[in-house]
Amino acid sequence: MRVAAHTPVQFSFFSVTPSLFFGTQTMFMLALAIAMAVAAATDSGAADKRSLQIIVPDVVLADPGETIELPIRLEPVEAIPRNSLIRIRGLPQRVSLNAGYLVSAGTWAVPLSAVSSLNVTVPDDLTARSEISFVLADVDGRVYAEKRSRIIVARTGGASTAVVAQAATIPIPPLAMPVLPGEPAVRPTMALAAIGKSTVESVYALPALPPEAQLNIPASVRLELEQILAEGDQSLISGDVEFARRIYRLVTERGLGLAAMKMAETFDPRERKRLVIRDTAESAALARAWYRRAADLGEKRALERLKRLDVP
Repeated sequence: MRVAAHTPVQFSFFSVTPSLFFGTQTMFMLALAIAMAVAAATDSGAADKRSLQIIVPDVVLADPGETIELPIRLEPVEAIPRNSLIRIRGLPQRVSLNAGYLVSAGTWAVPLSAVSSLNVTVPDDLTARSEISFVLADVDGRVYAEKRSRIIVARTGGASTAVVAQAATIPIPPLAMPVLPGEPAVRPTMALAAIGKSTVESVYALPALPPEAQLNIPASVRLELEQILAEGDQSLISGDVEFARRIYRLVTERGLGLAAMKMAETFDPRERKRLVIRDTAESAALARAWYRRAADLGEKRALERLKRLDVP
């Protein structure tokens, strides 16, 4: 009789068939690669959303009874999440938009499809100043971008849209960017990157000269313009030079020579020292261009400043 020999059974992971082992390893690595790819794609999408920007004017200036365009851009377009909208908060009461719906007093929700053609209508009897915020959010309330601005409603003898659109009627020379000792030269476009892509075009360039009829500013309108100008002065004192320049340019568009004068001073090397302005936009050429515009609008002191700039 043959007796079978009993061999102790030993099991080890390494006793598994090699083909099975390598097959399992390959599947594990494949699953890991897929997981990493999904995570990378998720991180990339999150990064895109983090880079979203709402681009709106820093100052919106309107006259009572006026309907004006409210330009809003979202960048980059490919990163805009689906089912999102723009919420605008802080609009003065009775100011209305031509699209979207009123959520509560001063707060509107605007679909993205209406953002490119959004208009603001101001009542005839309203004057107001308020801070407004633009928020890009989805239907679940997740916020992807936010930008603050300011709206000023005042009787300013507003120039027509056609006149205001004629910006940069004369070529403006490149900014003179001073080089500090021991530091490499900085290109103007790099130095101004934090201000915005269209700063030179929309802020530094001269606006069109208002029509002859708007050069005789009524006393009540001049008072309103000077009050707005004071907001620019306050921004200059607090160190926000670019915001001050935006105010000065807006008021210059309304025909007030004093605003062009103040704008010129922000570029004039001598006046910058007096005003303690330390940004990199010093330029005698820009100062000269804005002093000329101030003189065109009746500021006699601008002629004296022009003569001073021409003295070596």
